[in-house]
Amino acid sequence: MLVEFARRIKDKSGKTWIPKKRRIRCLAHVFHLATRALISTYSKAPFYDPESPDLTVSMTDGRRDEIGLVRAIVVKARSSAQRKQLFADIQRRPPHACPEPEVTQLLLDMPIRWSSTYVMIDRAEKKKKYVDTFVYELGLRQPTQEKCDQMIQMKLTADEWKRVGLFASLLAHADNAQQKFSSDAGPSLHLALPALEALHKAWDSRSIQSKYMVFSTGLNAAVNKIAEYYEHTADLDAYTMAMLLDPSFKDAHFKTYWGADLHADAIQHAEKIFKRHHLDMYGEDGDVTSPKEKVSKISKLLRELSSDEGEDDEEDEIANQSPWLKEFNLYLNSGHSCPPGMSIIQWWG
Repeated sequence: MLVEFARRIKDKSGKTWIPKKRRIRCLAHVFHLATRALISTYSKAPFYDPESPDLTVSMTDGRRDEIGLVRAIVVKARSSAQRKQLFADIQRRPPHACPEPEVTQLLLDMPIRWSSTYVMIDRAEKKKKYVDTFVYELGLRQPTQEKCDQMIQMKLTADEWKRVGLFASLLAHADNAQQKFSSDAGPSLHLALPALEALHKAWDSRSIQSKYMVFSTGLNAAVNKIAEYYEHTADLDAYTMAMLLDPSFKDAHFKTYWGADLHADAIQHAEKIFKRHHLDMYGEDGDVTSPKEKVSKISKLLRELSSDEGEDDEEDEIANQSPWLKEFNLYLNSGHSCPPGMSIIQWWG
């Protein structure tokens, strides 16, 4: 579609429009692919299928699949109104914690939404005391001793619950990054690179920590997926320009996280883009800045008394800059910021 669009622009205006430099990928889809890589690499348990409701718990490296185990318990807890009521009653039993816990049901995930898996295990981990009691009491209600034993064996051990909590904390990084990028009130493209970089750093740093060693294979798969799509952003100017056009931060992210060389490259590339468009709009000698104010006599005297000779050199350097560069630096070095409640589009409008 973009190729056809580029052809039509060429036919109508004679200008070249490069599709590769205009394709902005769906960041939510990138998050989905990366997080799904983490989940599917760590857990091989099947998702719930109404046609085959009995879920089996697989073994990996001598351990039970905790994600599949939680999913199997959730399916049983949600399989009937009677079981839902049992789980609710267990939460209402004294003694209660202070404040009294909110009575909620367990949630079942689905394969098309990675965040549903996060919500499922996060809810179960926070309710683990009640989940353990539910599994035990449901086992006691089974018609035979064999089924009773099978049900009670589904109860997670302390180590298994610990791994569930750690895995939920890993998924929380993806959820936080996606929430920061998502916005219904204004543009969010300027948050794309920081969100990807933050998630990559969070997962990459934990992949080598002994605390998360059991998840290292999955974390590496997820990090590689993020890196793959991050490389594609280098083909587009939109990401870095959108960040520079945020008046509250401008090039602050580049200065802080990219290092001096990459920061300089980003600014130099932005200057080329700005220069091209500025010349198209105003010509070689066009100057959209306000005219210089006349310097008063007292200002001249005060300048003579100043001991800072560097100020004159700096002013001469600015005066000798071409109109487009003065305009570019005027914005980049300004103290402007976006007021609370105002979107970037409103600020520029």
